[in-house]
Amino acid sequence: MTWIAVALAGVALVVGLLIAPRLRDLPSVRDQLMALVLLAILLTLTPLVVFGVVTFRSGLLTGQGVAVLVVGAASTGAALVAALSLQRAIMRALDALATSAAALSAGDLSVRAPVEGPQEIRDLAVSFNRMVENVQTHAESRREMTAWISHDLGAPVTLMKAMLEAIEDGVAEPDRYLRSMREQIDVLAELISDLIDLARIDAGQLSVQTRETSLHDTIESAAGAATALASRGRVSIATSIEPNLPRAWCDPDLVDRVLLNLLTNAIRHTPEGGQVDVRGWASDSEVLIAVENSGEGISGDVIAKIFVPFWRGESRVVSGSQEERRLGLGLTIAHGLIAAQGGRIWAENRDEGGVRFIFAVEARRS
Repeated sequence: MTWIAVALAGVALVVGLLIAPRLRDLPSVRDQLMALVLLAILLTLTPLVVFGVVTFRSGLLTGQGVAVLVVGAASTGAALVAALSLQRAIMRALDALATSAAALSAGDLSVRAPVEGPQEIRDLAVSFNRMVENVQTHAESRREMTAWISHDLGAPVTLMKAMLEAIEDGVAEPDRYLRSMREQIDVLAELISDLIDLARIDAGQLSVQTRETSLHDTIESAAGAATALASRGRVSIATSIEPNLPRAWCDPDLVDRVLLNLLTNAIRHTPEGGQVDVRGWASDSEVLIAVENSGEGISGDVIAKIFVPFWRGESRVVSGSQEERRLGLGLTIAHGLIAAQGGRIWAENRDEGGVRFIFAVEARRS
């Protein structure tokens, strides 16, 4: 009787090894799970039945043997029920996830996948929901983008059109509006330049010329260039640079653009009589530059969105200046310019009030 059991076990093992790889050829997870359940049950139940028949006909089947066969058959049946239940639960979770994915592909951004089933499927559902939230955020940003572009590009055009009509109708002399028209053209040129820069960053086509350079002069130059704007809002600029600041591996032209961008942003959000500080120091393998302003801080929700394209919160601007019309691309472009150099940039609130922007690039130490 022992040799019969060994022979049946060997046959079941060989059949299992031959058939199991074929299950991957089935077209769906549902079919694969069902086939796996049936295969496992058949490989368990078939040897029991054959063993029972052979031993019964040979007269070797005892009372204990019958009990073993009955228990084996009952256990196999219970395993079948449990396996089918588990298969249905897994497929129910997968079907719910598939339904959510289909709704998303149809344009329903409010859909969320139920977080249920085994841990791996729950993790997948959580990741899916985060993805949908990101898609929803970007979709909202694009809708806002259309509105902002319509306003920010349309307003200067409308204004210049009104000026030209006034000149054509003889209501005003050309000299009266010449300076204003020039200012509006500058606004349009800057907005278009920002859009081009953003497109290049998104496409990975930004030209980056990294080299070893000292950022001391870059910091002082940017601070000096922002002085005129700061004086209009009665804001002072102070610099503080660590002695013997190590040279950095970066594109100095792009760093200069980022610094001017952050300084301009800081000045716009600083109340009259406030101050903007620019600091440079080294830490580990990085050169860090911070631009911080006095005034009110910003909420955590704002900090989370502050580098999102076309997003802009409530802002303080210099009244009557050209700085009032902005697409909200400055910080997004700054983020892209620093990332293109392998650096990092972030924002945080100061304990004493105001906001601090910090970016870091690689340091080169001799």
